Amino acid sequence: MGNILENEKQDQIMKKFTFCQNISHRQLGNIKILEYKENKRIKVFQIQLGTTSKQELDDYQKRFEKRKQWKHGNLVNLLHVNENSNSLMCAEVSQAIVIGEYYQMTLNSEAEQNFTQSFMFNESRLWLITYQIISVCAFLEEKGAYHGELKTQTIYLDDSENIKLIEHDFLPNHPDAYNKAFILDEFHLLPPEQLEELRQSIPSSKKSGVKGDVFTLGLILLELAAQQSSSAYYNWQKKQIDLVQVRRMCDMLLGLGYSTIFSKLILQMISDYDTRPTFIVIRDGLQNLENDILNGNQFYINHIKQDRIIEDNKKQFQTFGQKM
Repeated sequence: MGNILENEKQDQIMKKFTFCQNISHRQLGNIKILEYKENKRIKVFQIQLGTTSKQELDDYQKRFEKRKQWKHGNLVNLLHVNENSNSLMCAEVSQAIVIGEYYQMTLNSEAEQNFTQSFMFNESRLWLITYQIISVCAFLEEKGAYHGELKTQTIYLDDSENIKLIEHDFLPNHPDAYNKAFILDEFHLLPPEQLEELRQSIPSSKKSGVKGDVFTLGLILLELAAQQSSSAYYNWQKKQIDLVQVRRMCDMLLGLGYSTIFSKLILQMISDYDTRPTFIVIRDGLQNLENDILNGNQFYINHIKQDRIIEDNKKQFQTFGQKM
């Protein structure tokens, strides 16, 4: 999509798009959605950021021009940034106009559809989801950034069901999941080390955001495979997570027909903070499986437990849809 807007000015860009709707986006706040006239399946978001000084506007320009250079197949692309100035009440008002790729579908949408139709996630699909998220999060890690807000609702899908992510601080001063938890007391998917910080009323986490994301991804994968919300593992009064129960559910994935290597990967992700790997470490460890994962090959087939969970025991798996 990037070449559509390459070297275009604001007024030229607007001629190629039509207004679709205004929405409140989970990560980006109030945005406009625009449709590409030649192909209405292509949509972009437009954000207008007000500025109070020329210096602030210049800082925005530099920030977004730098972000525009970040290229990864699973990262939402920033396509265009421009200045817009207007005279208002005898004063000059300047805005930074930011345009980027927009994807409506999320991993939560796919999970809810599977649950409604009584489908379990195919393990090949889960491996692809896992690898793409790990790959783009490792890319962010190499840039000195982290996602900071992983949820099934913030993991977007393109038309080919490939993962697309936006890091939490795509917009300046945007809070991550810990900051939101501190303010709103909603800490679902937070790792144990950050729960400890919450209990101590520490306003900003001192722990690695990358390792926090790794833990969160482990819980998300467990949710998708078991079709049960991980909120059941949290004690909301004590701000604690029952890791014994989480590990027990990982073991039960084998009875659902998932492979031991998939279960072990999740166990690695939810391990203790000091031993928990980063995304770069996990990505490098999965390098020899990349072709199999991307091509949907069932490389894990010999690691699947042959005895399946009996139908009566399936009743213990509860609906995940309400809080995922």
